[in-house]
Amino acid sequence: MFKNYFTTVFRNLWRNKVFSLINIVGLSVGLACCMLIFLYAKDELSYDRFHENRDNIYHLTAASTSPDGNVFKSSSTGMVPGPAFKRSVPEVQDFMRIQSAQFTLKHGTEVFDQEAFYVDDNFFSVFTFPLLQGNPATALKNINSIVLSEEVAEKYFGKKNALGEIVELKVNDTFRVFTVSAITKRSPQNSSIKIKMLLPMKFSQSLDDDKQWFNSFLNTFLVIKPGADIAAVEKKIQKVFKTESADQAKEMADKYGFKDKVAYHLQQFAQIHTSTDYPADNGLSDASNPMYSYILTGIALFILVIACINFVNLTVARSLKRAKEIGIRKVVGGQRRQLIAQFLGESFILSFVAFLLAVVLVQLILPFFNTLANKSLAFSYLLDIKLVAGYIVIFLVTGLLAGFYPALVLSGFNSLFLLLLVIAC
Repeated sequence: MFKNYFTTVFRNLWRNKVFSLINIVGLSVGLACCMLIFLYAKDELSYDRFHENRDNIYHLTAASTSPDGNVFKSSSTGMVPGPAFKRSVPEVQDFMRIQSAQFTLKHGTEVFDQEAFYVDDNFFSVFTFPLLQGNPATALKNINSIVLSEEVAEKYFGKKNALGEIVELKVNDTFRVFTVSAITKRSPQNSSIKIKMLLPMKFSQSLDDDKQWFNSFLNTFLVIKPGADIAAVEKKIQKVFKTESADQAKEMADKYGFKDKVAYHLQQFAQIHTSTDYPADNGLSDASNPMYSYILTGIALFILVIACINFVNLTVARSLKRAKEIGIRKVVGGQRRQLIAQFLGESFILSFVAFLLAVVLVQLILPFFNTLANKSLAFSYLLDIKLVAGYIVIFLVTGLLAGFYPALVLSGFNSLFLLLLVIAC
């Protein structure tokens, strides 16, 4: 019986090749557009979520309110807040600072311009950036150590093992020698921190150990104890700030007339990428507006609805022309459930072929889409359990909608009416 169903289904599809092609291509193009947009949205929402300790990492931000009520929000701090808050606030387990820098690098006889970060030596215990070579616990302990990303290591040393090699960085008009202590894997596409080269923060402090609370030129991250009340932690942080910065605040007011009220806040690490209040800067990259993702997702759903409606309309329009076939089947003893199964079978086969074609289209268009969106998306991003489940639901709903109406209505026609229709035709 099932073999007969499939034979009939494929025979009808082949007999109506132009219709089948239009129906399949229309749905597959709509699905391909949706898949590409979902890839983009998924990448946006997945930023910085690969860090194992992400739920406990918070970005220290500051809001400065002037006497006339104007508020200036900043995602930058100075050297002082991180160590001070760890020392005085019990809920703060650790801190990590990232300061962007630009160097002239000399390797052999060649000279390059190179971006870098100064970071504290616990960088690899706070963030999850795997190493290809080296020990994460000691990679930044030595003041003259340097960590390279795999692409930078390959740029300067080729296929040669760069571990233990020497590079020279121009610091205050003098080239200083650094030893490569570790090589990191290429930073993920969905990371706000893109590692090129890492230097110990204590080297930066050896050049200028800034003690000013009101300077801001780096990013400070705090590791908060799990389960801590963030609002309560912010109040404690603010109290420490007011106490320890009192003398500097008075000096700033007397010398420069600075009377702004500064308030520190904690921003969850995973929210940095899509934050509009505290934009990523000073080394953090790829800041984005979440509104783009919402708008594109809405467009994707609209495209999908239109494609499904078009698919259903074409299927229904063709099914009405098959009344003669249905009449003959019912006259010779065909049961209603058999006719329903046939219509639904055709609908699901068309939907399945459309999904397969959509996958092929996505693979072909993805390189161009990456260039357009300035992304490095991979089709494997779609192999997410939630997304796969969503596509299965879309497939089932589309197949049911396209086959349910003709199956229910046409299979329910009176046999005598269909017999007269057959005779008339």
